[in-house]
Amino acid sequence: MDCSISNSAFKKLLAYCFIPLLLIACGGSGQSSDSPEMTSLDLMAGSEIKAGENLIVSADCRYCDSTKIRYEWKVKGIEQAVSNEEYYRIPAEHVLKEISITATAVNAGGVEGNSITRTYALNRIKEIIGGGDSFVAIKTDGTVVGWGGYGYGVNNSQLTNIQSIVSTGFAFAAIKTDGSVVTWGAPELGGDSSAVFNRLNGVQTISTAVGAFAAIKADGSVVTWGRYSSGGNSSLVSDQLTDVRFISGSDSAFAALRGDGSVVTWGDPEYGGDSSGVADQLFDVRSISATAHAFAAIKSDGSVVTWGGSSEGGDSRRVADQLSDVQSISATYGAFAAIKTDGSVVTWGQTYYGGNHSSAINDKLTSVQSILSTHAAFAAIKADGSVVTWGRSFDGGNSSAVEDKLTNVKSISAAYSAFAAIKEDGSVVLWGYTFSEGDDNYSVVDQLMDVESISANWRAFAAKKADGSVVTWGPYTSGGLLSDTSKLAPGGIAILK
Repeated sequence: MDCSISNSAFKKLLAYCFIPLLLIACGGSGQSSDSPEMTSLDLMAGSEIKAGENLIVSADCRYCDSTKIRYEWKVKGIEQAVSNEEYYRIPAEHVLKEISITATAVNAGGVEGNSITRTYALNRIKEIIGGGDSFVAIKTDGTVVGWGGYGYGVNNSQLTNIQSIVSTGFAFAAIKTDGSVVTWGAPELGGDSSAVFNRLNGVQTISTAVGAFAAIKADGSVVTWGRYSSGGNSSLVSDQLTDVRFISGSDSAFAALRGDGSVVTWGDPEYGGDSSGVADQLFDVRSISATAHAFAAIKSDGSVVTWGGSSEGGDSRRVADQLSDVQSISATYGAFAAIKTDGSVVTWGQTYYGGNHSSAINDKLTSVQSILSTHAAFAAIKADGSVVTWGRSFDGGNSSAVEDKLTNVKSISAAYSAFAAIKEDGSVVLWGYTFSEGDDNYSVVDQLMDVESISANWRAFAAKKADGSVVTWGPYTSGGLLSDTSKLAPGGIAILK
């Protein structure tokens, strides 16, 4: 059988079969190639998020009719679109909000293709973390700025895509969005994590002792580093550190809470690193708190188990009959304060550190919602927004000078020896060491309006205001009273997604 074809027949076959396929593949008249496609979406170069400014789209689209591309601008917290133009003029009330633009490809025939969405925000301080005599701040774009004393790491080129930061007081550890960790500061006190670098992946949270870090990974395992005697070496209990949900740190030891309610401890025995004396009681635990030398665990039934330095809260026998229905526990350097479900408070530990408050104070401790602490004093916020303080006066335990101002309080932050309370109206009340009328630091009070949050290191405070600006006070060497806060000011655009 002769299967050959003539040249003319071959040319016809080529025309009818190959050429149409070639047109489709190269974007000709085939149906699939006519589908409009958004290939990129961004803002025009030089765009700024400022009141009265226009954000203008820069988009690339294949097989589109540029006059028919559909735009939708949305602002976080507002259900309806705020604009359907190629631009969005920003009103003052939207400057600090997340702004999204969605562009949908449309061709001349009205056929819709894919969509691309981008979300932007003013690049500003998102969170401030205090440690030792330094501050570091995470910005909206995941970069970090630092100020104050030694080791804040402002020049660390690895500090990008940062999600959270913690400090031992002498070193910092930052978790990146990919679960890796960056450390800096005093090498021997946690600033050098090179020995465990290959294991620091998938990290979810990091806890601290004074000279060591303990990281919980996504699989519930734990990685530790820093000063061995402070808990930086967990090799003796490594086989027990599985399914870990939470870790609490004293000055030189750690206590890990596992998913089954059991507890694993390590570090210096005198700081609570040895819990063998109460091992038979450490089951059904739901939370753990720590002073410098001791731990206190709340069990599911509201009872409390303590261990570690007996005078610093490790021995709770004096108040054992009162430690029932406990909801939460706070701690100073050497004392604990427990809030019960009825809003009353039980304290134990050294009296110097607030461990034994007077009967007059006890009568005021009703309907307590939360308790904060300095080195040696407690401050309790009641349901009505009033505040009760006790402990060492020098460290904030005496708030009588500002008692009439401590109303409608919504949160309190604490440095080593001073408190700062934010009221419902965004104003701030200060008391404790160095904060009195006429003090240089007291001059910042007039600037402390519309405050959203306050962070503290050992001796200074930093307040983040609603407009994105930051106010600092305390010793200059600790990051307080900054004369130039330009690097903390909002500016630039962060691409969120």
